[in-house]
Amino acid sequence: MYLAWSHKTEADLMHDAVRTAEQKESDKPRYWVQRLQGHERMITVEDLRQFRPHLSSKGPAWIREFIDADGFTALLECYDFGNKTNAVLLEVLRCLKAFLNTELGVRCLVDHPQAIEQINSWFKVKNDDIRTFVCKLLTVIAWVSQVGHQSVVNALDSLRADLNLPSSFSVLIEALGQNSKSVVLKSN
Repeated sequence: MYLAWSHKTEADLMHDAVRTAEQKESDKPRYWVQRLQGHERMITVEDLRQFRPHLSSKGPAWIREFIDADGFTALLECYDFGNKTNAVLLEVLRCLKAFLNTELGVRCLVDHPQAIEQINSWFKVKNDDIRTFVCKLLTVIAWVSQVGHQSVVNALDSLRADLNLPSSFSVLIEALGQNSKSVVLKSN
């Protein structure tokens, strides 16, 4: 029988043990809630990219624990209270999309009209990719339930009033840019 001898020092073994513990810790919803809240440091694009697969691959129990630990609120607020770059906001939106791909995520969002207002407010960001992503998320929310539909309409109307636009759908036209104004409808 052949025995392989490790050349690792005690410090190397301790480093490996700490890294393994950190990897297990990062699988927990509370770890991500603390990261999103910026307790250690501002959230980065890379942090959000590492977080998104958890929303996509973990089961309902993980999502429920995330919601119960105020993770949904932390996800919505990490942009506003942290690193306000378009890249961070785009990753937040991608995380919200992953969150909406779960039944609990959809219910959570539909049950929180203020969250829909928050997402809707990101139409104000002057970035076409972000505005398009916001439009897609709002479309899904409006499609999944009558309550979601009404919340989206209310959010659009509120934004219309804030921006002093003529109609709720003017928000969409304004947000999606000048190209949408040049569409000509033909009548037969």
